[in-house]
Amino acid sequence: MDALNLANDPENLKFLTGKGWEDMQKAAKISEVNVHIYDAVFIPGGLAPMVDMPENSELKKVIAEVYERNGLVGAVCHGPVSLLNVQLSDGTYLVNGKTQLQQKV
Repeated sequence: MDALNLANDPENLKFLTGKGWEDMQKAAKISEVNVHIYDAVFIPGGLAPMVDMPENSELKKVIAEVYERNGLVGAVCHGPVSLLNVQLSDGTYLVNGKTQLQQKV
């Protein structure tokens, strides 16, 4: 968890001591989710996308699958780091040739 200095913020405190934290602990693992029913994948910012997600094989597989079926792939803040090692089915990397915000039409 980042920014523990913000734990006393009223909204953060409400999340940490209320149902939000409890619900987050019950979140399904990506390997348990039927990702084929989703049209998008979004990678948030923060420490986890920067450290844990770039080498997560299951996440890379999900990102590639969603992208290749013309789904939306988005990321903010540190999240784009998670896209760096995603290989598509033809062996190329998802980020090849991408230098800025791009949209599929």
